Amino acid sequence: MEAKDLVRGAIASLLGLTPVGCGSDDGDSGLDQQTSGIAGPGDTGGSESSDDGEEPEPDDGDDAGTGVVPDNNEVCDNGIDDDGDGTIDEQCACVAGQTQPCFPEGADDACPGTQTCSGVGEIVSWGACEVDVQACEPEETTGGEPVDPCEADELLTATQVLTFESPLATLGPCPWGQADNLGHTSGVMAARHEVSQLLEPPAGAVICSTEFEVPETSMYYDDQLYMLFNDVVILAPGDWSGLLPAEDDLLIYDWLLIRGFNGNHPMGEVGGGSGVYCPGANSVCELPDTQQNGSIDLELDAPTQQAVLERAALQGHYTVTVAATGDDNPSVDCDHSTFDLVVTYTYGVP
Repeated sequence: MEAKDLVRGAIASLLGLTPVGCGSDDGDSGLDQQTSGIAGPGDTGGSESSDDGEEPEPDDGDDAGTGVVPDNNEVCDNGIDDDGDGTIDEQCACVAGQTQPCFPEGADDACPGTQTCSGVGEIVSWGACEVDVQACEPEETTGGEPVDPCEADELLTATQVLTFESPLATLGPCPWGQADNLGHTSGVMAARHEVSQLLEPPAGAVICSTEFEVPETSMYYDDQLYMLFNDVVILAPGDWSGLLPAEDDLLIYDWLLIRGFNGNHPMGEVGGGSGVYCPGANSVCELPDTQQNGSIDLELDAPTQQAVLERAALQGHYTVTVAATGDDNPSVDCDHSTFDLVVTYTYGVP
């Protein structure tokens, strides 16, 4: 072995290299074919230098140019792997600001609450279930049914005086030929005046019973007179059940169904043999004959009162109407004496 080979071997030994081709016949030292931890040209295993001698840019993790950078916070619900860990929207239980219905322990489907998602980035979570307690309070019931205000232990009482003035004095002659009235037609109910007065219990109250009283007066009307509670006939000269419809044993007023008929000869039997229609088996009614002076009395029995008032409650108002009809005489038709109707009623508030 030549001296130069010995020197090379010593150097390689000091560097921890294994000499290759030592003593080969081709005289190649093999030093250039060794493998070591020292990077050679084109080797990227250690510190790098660009071919032009410039230092490389720092690694920002965005090797693919996607905008993904490691250590960024994951933005929920955007479809991007913001933190570059290979998973999109991981650990995102919800999106900040998102809401969803919830049901507190012991609540039913009729009383849901609301949860709101809050947080930043991946650190988000659903908040507590918040419930509008007032909106979810059940209505007071008895046996599963709403409480009837008229079954309260104590009902309130009110009295109203309804004054029905002479229509001829306040409204003028019959409105013949106007609206749904006929023209002058002798011997039939051709036109009418209707005057209504409203009972006014407190807002939301339900009227439970009524008492009617007409102070002593001389009553006169021409041609016919009907008293109504809402649309129910509660007093009339004669039984008009042959023409007017009935609901729950109540006669329902409809002017178009009696218009043109002779008021002195109604179809159907005259109630009680007195010529006065009086609803209810035990009710008491009094009304003078047409064009005669007399008094008015009206006492409805309990079942009739209940039926009339329940119907009115569903209709949302309590109205007393007096209708006076006429055929063709402008000086006396569609008129009655002025009278007061005193209504005393009990009521309950839900």
